[in-house]
Amino acid sequence: MRQIEAMNERDRETLRAVPAGYAATQQADLLGLLAEARQQPDKALGWIVRCVTLFDQFPHPLTGPGPGHLARLTRQLGMPALEQAWRQVTEDSVPQAVCDYITSYKHQEPV
Repeated sequence: MRQIEAMNERDRETLRAVPAGYAATQQADLLGLLAEARQQPDKALGWIVRCVTLFDQFPHPLTGPGPGHLARLTRQLGMPALEQAWRQVTEDSVPQAVCDYITSYKHQEPV
């Protein structure tokens, strides 16, 4: 019983350490991948934009593979599609740091 109580306390401490927004970034990332799998690339891009904009920093470590997905989809759909999706989600233009990331991103294939 004490082991379970201790484990539960550790779990609570771990959850307290997770920044707000982490679960939302993961959910948005997965919804983006699902939309892409369903051949809905514009919708996928919108979800990935939501994923990467939940934190002020770009790229943020807690957005996981989101920035890479953003670069890949943007290369597939073009910058105008990114600009439109970004404006719809954030009501703002795409930051220069994001544009720079996309143009310099090099996808690495799994070995």
